[in-house]
Amino acid sequence: MADLNLQRLAQASSIEQFEMFFKKIRVAEERLVLAVLDNAVENYQKYIVTGDTRFQEAEKWLFVEGDNEASFSFENICEILQLHPGYVRQGLLRWKKETLKTDAGNGQHLKPGKLAKTRARSPSLRLRRIA
Repeated sequence: MADLNLQRLAQASSIEQFEMFFKKIRVAEERLVLAVLDNAVENYQKYIVTGDTRFQEAEKWLFVEGDNEASFSFENICEILQLHPGYVRQGLLRWKKETLKTDAGNGQHLKPGKLAKTRARSPSLRLRRIA
């Protein structure tokens, strides 16, 4: 696949063709990092009740600051997607607080089925809700 892309790039005869080639790469990169962020947010919301290792890993990845050296660090992904990491974190913390407060006010423990109703179903909606 990489060889085919390099052949196409070598055969490009104009600036427009070069730009289209790199735009396709950029779009694919954005989809990949959005999928990584979406997976972390989904695990954070889905496994908060159980304290599963997936929740713990997502929480650590989302909230540990200063790990900018890794290509897929939270801060680097936010930079690629042009999101402010602090704003996303605030949204997640607000979601967590409201979710826990709602069920604590009822005197009930959070149940995974009940929590699922508070989560958005699509990645774009979920990210909009937390931000």
